[in-house]
Amino acid sequence: LYQLLESYEKENSQIRYLIQPGLMKLYLYDKEHGTDFIHTMTEFLKHPGQPSMIAQNLHIHKNTLLYRMGKVKQITGCEFLEGEEYMNYNLSMRIMKYLHMI
Repeated sequence: LYQLLESYEKENSQIRYLIQPGLMKLYLYDKEHGTDFIHTMTEFLKHPGQPSMIAQNLHIHKNTLLYRMGKVKQITGCEFLEGEEYMNYNLSMRIMKYLHMI
């Protein structure tokens, strides 16, 4: 994946425009409000459908996770009900890591 991104970047320096708009909103929200919903989102994408494991990895209570995910859904405008949504957000996260945004 990173070789593909590197090749794309050589041809077109606007690689950040490949980032899913909802995830970019979340990133900018974190920057503006001093929150860390991106980290919550990262764990959510690593362990979909496993709220107990996500909460444990984040060292938070499960109810806190549910609150955070409610905020993430509100900010991104995504309900994360389809596999394609997970794929788009995962790819966008990888692009953000490649660009050293997160």
